[in-house]
Amino acid sequence: MKISEQEVQQYLAKKNWLAATIQQIQKDLSWQNLELPLSISPCAEELQEQLSKLFSFLEQAQYQKMMNILYQVDVGEEQIQKAMSETVDEPFSDVVAKLLMKRCLLKVLMKHHFSNQENRGSDGLLNQ
Repeated sequence: MKISEQEVQQYLAKKNWLAATIQQIQKDLSWQNLELPLSISPCAEELQEQLSKLFSFLEQAQYQKMMNILYQVDVGEEQIQKAMSETVDEPFSDVVAKLLMKRCLLKVLMKHHFSNQENRGSDGLLNQ
């Protein structure tokens, strides 16, 4: 399943998809005993900012833990290298945060797609 950056933003603008994505991210981070400090009703920008801060810290202090998280979520080195080459002045931590958000959203969408027999087409997912 492929999804554009614009579609990612459209999904994450909807509270139910954002909440499910945050829940997935928290679950994936919990494997490394990490949590994100988010407000009671966070927006996608806050999520990205907190993930970026986390990855900035991990990149400097606990690189292996960061790599374990990326492996757990299934964000590959090739994806990171490609994304880095497509951005000009964006820090590594921002790029990785966006990739992780996108991958976790895809996990949520795939779970929904395969668990909900009535919404087999991906066209109907955005309208929920």
